[in-house]
Amino acid sequence: MQLSGNALCFVQELGNVGLEQRCDGVEATYTGGEVVRIRENLDFTRLAEMISAISGELDKGGYAAVVTLAPTDGRAAVDAVKATQVDVVVTSFDFFPPMAEDLRTGAIAFTIDQRAYLQGYTPVQLLAELLRDGTKPEQAQPVMTGPFLIDATNIDTVEAEFKAIDERSRARFSP
Repeated sequence: MQLSGNALCFVQELGNVGLEQRCDGVEATYTGGEVVRIRENLDFTRLAEMISAISGELDKGGYAAVVTLAPTDGRAAVDAVKATQVDVVVTSFDFFPPMAEDLRTGAIAFTIDQRAYLQGYTPVQLLAELLRDGTKPEQAQPVMTGPFLIDATNIDTVEAEFKAIDERSRARFSP
């Protein structure tokens, strides 16, 4: 999909180098126009302020895309797009289950999930299995933890994975 117009990259935490690097990546690869950064020091509990900040920028016009850098911000961008009634593509980074319907319907075109839950969960799971019953991971294959693109074509699989991980975790680590 080739977009024509500026892309809005919403940095919700001032001074967070990782978020700035994500916008740098967008800037290095986006060819449809300029990448405009909004920098606001907002946390996920201030959803109305996120929606307002994104809406205010979208009202200026000229945007083809909104890129948010956290899953809650992706949902805020969807609300901002609805409020302003502009035709833009919303994308995000990371995933949490409340985003699933927005991905399924295309309100969020895609999210790039670094799969932090696997990066943290998998080593703990492997260590617990080794300590509990001596089970060692297979050495022949790498342990895949991301990044991973999630969109309408694979959201059902991702939701099933999340559910299975949650169930395994509860079964193994619950008292």
